[in-house]
Amino acid sequence: MINKKEKKEVDFIIKTGEMKYAKGGIDTITDALKDNECGRPIGIKVALRLINEKDWMGALTPLQNEMNEITNKDCLDELEFLKAYVEMNALEGSDDVSRLAFKKEIEFLTNKYSDSPLVPYGYAMAGVINNELKNSPYALGFFEIIEQRYPQFPGMAQIYYDFGNIYYEKGEFRNSEKYLDKLTTRYPDTKFAHEAGVIKGQILYSKKRYFDTIRTLTPLIKNDQKVLYENPKLLNFVANSYFKTGKNQEARSFFSRIFNIFPEVEDKDMLLTSIGETFEEQGEREKAIKIYRLVTERYPGTTGFVKSSLRLADNMTDQENREIIYTMIVNDFPDSVEARIALMRLANIYLDQERYIESIDSLKILLKENARVLRKDALYVMAKALNGELLRLLKEDQFPAALR
Repeated sequence: MINKKEKKEVDFIIKTGEMKYAKGGIDTITDALKDNECGRPIGIKVALRLINEKDWMGALTPLQNEMNEITNKDCLDELEFLKAYVEMNALEGSDDVSRLAFKKEIEFLTNKYSDSPLVPYGYAMAGVINNELKNSPYALGFFEIIEQRYPQFPGMAQIYYDFGNIYYEKGEFRNSEKYLDKLTTRYPDTKFAHEAGVIKGQILYSKKRYFDTIRTLTPLIKNDQKVLYENPKLLNFVANSYFKTGKNQEARSFFSRIFNIFPEVEDKDMLLTSIGETFEEQGEREKAIKIYRLVTERYPGTTGFVKSSLRLADNMTDQENREIIYTMIVNDFPDSVEARIALMRLANIYLDQERYIESIDSLKILLKENARVLRKDALYVMAKALNGELLRLLKEDQFPAALR
């Protein structure tokens, strides 16, 4: 169920829609025409108004009519680029065939009107369409032309964002951060700077810089509730970052918000398991156990089921039941991280029960898996199990077996 506070957040999202930001992208092309001679004809003014309303198809008609009757040929280049801008936005939802046709058109215009004051917009559109067509090297090439030749381009915020986004998708995080930092420093009031924070937060999280992740993403979520609605994974990054830094109450608050606000979110089993872990870390063992049991009952076979089963067994005092659960994890989920931990737990149980051979066999399987994190503990337990088995053999006068 969504509590009253969370319900208000959802209502806020629905009522407010997008936040208002300064321009900083290709949309500044309308400003270039609005205040000069080429933007004075009535048809162009009508087109600019419709563009402002995002009525792309509606804007094409008066724009094309004005271009057909144009008397000032010096304005033709600017109107051609404005028309291309409208056509590019009208492509939303179109197939790649339409995008390829636009790619050819905009690249032709940049060559035809290479001396036009609006040619940087042509390069920007060429970069965007190539990026949409997964031609990132070509997209980067067009953006580099703008960066090198037109550093004062009014749409530079979008160029920096696209640089950063492309490098992020390519896994080149250093280059991505370089451009996103330029963007947030030079154009902090644009929507692109806002969206850059989303990418930067994900980069920081991937680098396990959890405090920086919290500092970057929390203000975005707090100041723009639309981010919360559109990017539940960002909430997960913040929640996990709080958990990794020992802030269990804050982590639980974020995990709970994701679970309650987004009923269709994936991995609800892991969300609940994480909530249980925050209780356990705070010493509220009974609450944690209730949640672990809920996960095992409601989400069998999932990652959360395996992790919650391990946690349940760890909190049990009955060795027989613990052994049953650990054995189930090892047999049914052999490729999981939890299976390696379960092998270690079983080895200790067998050692305590003087079942030395079973302990040694479990540890051999574990060491064969190359579990580096557990290797030191595994070797320690194996030494104790080998010593125990040797003493048992000597005590039973099985000297040949002891020598082997």
